[in-house]
Amino acid sequence: MAGWKKGFGRRLRFYLIGLGLGTLIAWGMLWRGRDDLPGFWPQQQIKDEITRAYFAGDSLSLCFFDCLGTAPKAWIDALPESEVLFSKSEPRRSPYRRYYIQHSGPQDSSASVVELRDSTWALVHIETGRACFCE
Repeated sequence: MAGWKKGFGRRLRFYLIGLGLGTLIAWGMLWRGRDDLPGFWPQQQIKDEITRAYFAGDSLSLCFFDCLGTAPKAWIDALPESEVLFSKSEPRRSPYRRYYIQHSGPQDSSASVVELRDSTWALVHIETGRACFCE
């Protein structure tokens, strides 16, 4: 009986070493430092969904873009460098999902709350260092 336990522990140890080495090699060869991989992480999926959706173009969103001093296209182009903060987001909100997106620019940083609808998106709130009065 003691030989069985010793042999099982040895086989388990070799299995775990092989699994660890295989994972390390796969990470080193396939995933390390690659930005061109498909977005399978939640943050990248949200950014892709916003990019594929149409801008709603409502008056509140346009006012927010005027306050930011940018256009919706430029905002979308800066989206890959932004970060989605899940602690402040409401992904299970009904009927629309809201995501808090932190932008870090060369001059200042801002935050936006994006509301994703069926196939459109709109800005519903922004936080900047400038005074902005949109209603």
